[in-house]
Amino acid sequence: MYLFITWLLINLFHPLVLSIAIGSEKGIHFSPDVFKLYMPLLLTSLLFSSISLLTSYGVLHLIKRTVKDEQASFIVWFFAALLTTLLNFWLVFIFFDDTIALKNLKIAIPGCVCTAVVILCRYRYFLKMLNAPSNQTDLP
Repeated sequence: MYLFITWLLINLFHPLVLSIAIGSEKGIHFSPDVFKLYMPLLLTSLLFSSISLLTSYGVLHLIKRTVKDEQASFIVWFFAALLTTLLNFWLVFIFFDDTIALKNLKIAIPGCVCTAVVILCRYRYFLKMLNAPSNQTDLP
């Protein structure tokens, strides 16, 4: 449940951060018009980031089984989640464009920022998830 809620929080913040990033690049300041785009961006984000959700389940399971130190597990999880986010963007670009260009990675920065902020904010829940018995999976 930890991973699903983390993924959902990242996706709730991603459309706002993406809108702000695109707007600031074009010289447009934050305006109420951003909220008109929120739902389409949220649904798109949820759809495309499902790749990251599925990949992260395997990565987190591997981290829980191999890394025994809590702080080391969190650091590995933090960077693995960022790499999973970048991998997700690359896969989406390959699917739609057939090329991977460094200029396209600029659009992945808001997703990586959201991932980093949410994972850092959920550190306490990460530790609870690590220390929970293996049969208890309903932690937030």
